[in-house]
Amino acid sequence: MNWWALYYFVLNFRINLVKMLLIMVNKFIFFLTVIMICFSFQTSAQKMTDLERLGVKGKVHSILETKYTILEESADMVRDKAILSRLTIFNPDGYESEVTTYENGKIASTSHYFFDGEGKQAEMKEYKPDGTLRHTVTYNYDDKGFRTEAVYHWVEQRFYDNNRERTEHVFEIFERNMYSRVVFLNDYRSLPLEENYFRDDGNLSYRYINKYDVFGNKTVMTYINPGGRTSWITKYKYDRNQNLLEGRVFKSNRTAVSSKFTSQYDLNGNWISRYEKREVVDNILTTQIERGDYLTEREIEYY
Repeated sequence: MNWWALYYFVLNFRINLVKMLLIMVNKFIFFLTVIMICFSFQTSAQKMTDLERLGVKGKVHSILETKYTILEESADMVRDKAILSRLTIFNPDGYESEVTTYENGKIASTSHYFFDGEGKQAEMKEYKPDGTLRHTVTYNYDDKGFRTEAVYHWVEQRFYDNNRERTEHVFEIFERNMYSRVVFLNDYRSLPLEENYFRDDGNLSYRYINKYDVFGNKTVMTYINPGGRTSWITKYKYDRNQNLLEGRVFKSNRTAVSSKFTSQYDLNGNWISRYEKREVVDNILTTQIERGDYLTEREIEYY
């Protein structure tokens, strides 16, 4: 009997057995760590600031964001016209305190937020360019400090909320879908899973349903029309550094718009230029959707 062969066989068996046990232990530790992290996320309510919702890093005082259309057949991204310009000022705690929107280089609206003794936004007043009041919004919160309701007091009727970014989908929100109250259903981070817009008579005007990844990035946004049917769905993809890469809009389960994003960043890791290469599918569902690419630029001022 070859004792040396038996010795090496037993030795290799023991070594392989130890390796297998180490691999199993490492997998178990990794699995246990993931479970603990997920459990801690679910059990600890953590309110996010406005800056955190935007994914903005650092102590930011203001962001001037301007969105341009790009001239067709422009190889070097020549700006055509500004379709959205918005200056947002944040307080030292990271919440919006003032918002000014511009159209054609002139002020279109100015909004001021008023805070309660706990530092929460209690009220917002929006003014027209001439300084007269357009509407007032009062906010309600739950015992965790999460916003649960926004009550609108309109001075005049208008087609849609200027505070929501104007996209190619806004044409779906008409005057008949006016709302006076918004009810929010939030996740454990205070991110809104549902935004329900109600009219004065208590009937639902329309609804947004949102999904997020573990980092708080919005991955799916669904618009439910007044008839209770899904009108369009937007899905987003990010890279491993949480940077936006792609967006895709679906109407009637068919792709309507595909977007690819290329961004530039400042030294704090915040994007300051974002080019959106868009492809609009030509069919009867996309006749009212604007064609062309967009360039959005940010000027960020830090405290």
